[in-house]
Amino acid sequence: MIRFFLSLVLLSSFLFAKTLLAPLYLVQTKEIRLSTLVKNVNNDTVLYTIDTLKHSKRVKSKELLQLLKANGYKEYSAKHSYIKFVQKSPIQTKKIEDFVRRYYQEHYPSMQIEKVLVTPRSYTTSLPKEYTLHMQKQSFLRHHAILILKSYKGRETFFDTFITASLTLLSAKKDIKRNEELSLLNTKKTTIHFDKFYALPLMQLAAGSLQAKYFLKKGKYINTRDIRSLFLVRRGTTVNVSLDNSNMSISFVAKAIQNGSYGDIIQVINHKGRKIKVMITGRHQAEVR
Repeated sequence: MIRFFLSLVLLSSFLFAKTLLAPLYLVQTKEIRLSTLVKNVNNDTVLYTIDTLKHSKRVKSKELLQLLKANGYKEYSAKHSYIKFVQKSPIQTKKIEDFVRRYYQEHYPSMQIEKVLVTPRSYTTSLPKEYTLHMQKQSFLRHHAILILKSYKGRETFFDTFITASLTLLSAKKDIKRNEELSLLNTKKTTIHFDKFYALPLMQLAAGSLQAKYFLKKGKYINTRDIRSLFLVRRGTTVNVSLDNSNMSISFVAKAIQNGSYGDIIQVINHKGRKIKVMITGRHQAEVR
C-alpha cells in the first residue's frame, strides 16, 4: 500500500511538473513558431511575427502561456514577466561564448555551465576582424549580463549574454549568531540554479577562518558581505605578546581591549596598565609593533 501511494505521488509530480520558459529565444526567421518553445510538435503553429523593420519581439509571459495552453501545452510556467524573441544574426559567436564561459568560471570554479546564449542588442551582419571583449562591472553576479565588443577603431557593439548553469554554495544550516565562527556544524553545501546575487556567494570554507558579520537566518545563502575574518583575539581576553629585536627577546601576557583578526593592529594593556599596540599573529598571539 505504501509503495502504491509513493508511486502515485511520483507519477503526479511528473505529470504536473512545470517546464520553465527561458527569458530569451533565438529564431531564424521573422516567424515565431510553436517549435521555438516545444520539441517534436505535430502542428507547428505560428504564434507571433516579428515586424518587418524590427528584429526582435517582446511578449507578456501570461499571454504566451495562454497561447501554449490553447495549443494543448499546459505544463509550462514563466519566472519573468516578459519573454523576448530575437532574430538570429548571421555571425559566428563561438569566440564570444567561450569568453563568457571563462569569465564566469574564473569567479565560480565549480560552476556547471549548461548553455551560453549570446546575441547582439541590434541586428548585426558582421564583426570586425580584430576586437576586444569586456563584460560590464559585476556581471558575474547575474545570469543575464551585457558584453561590450570594442573594435580597434573604437566602435562598440553591445551583446546580451544569458548563461544557464548550476552552482554549489554554502548556506546556513541553522540560525547563526553575529560573530559566530562558521564551521561544518552551522553551514552546509547547497546546489542551486544560477540566477542573480547581491554579492559573491561563499563557496568554500577553510576551518577556523571566518565568522558571521551579521545574524544569518537558517537557509540563507552566505555571501562575502555576510562574513569577515575570524577574530583570533577578542576584547577582554588575555594575549601572549612577544617582542623580538636585535637587542632582546621578551614575552608577556596582556589584556586585549579590542577584537582583532590575523594581521590586525589592536591595543592591549600590560600588567602596569600601559596601552601597547600589537599585531595579531595567531589565536591569542601577538607581536609588539
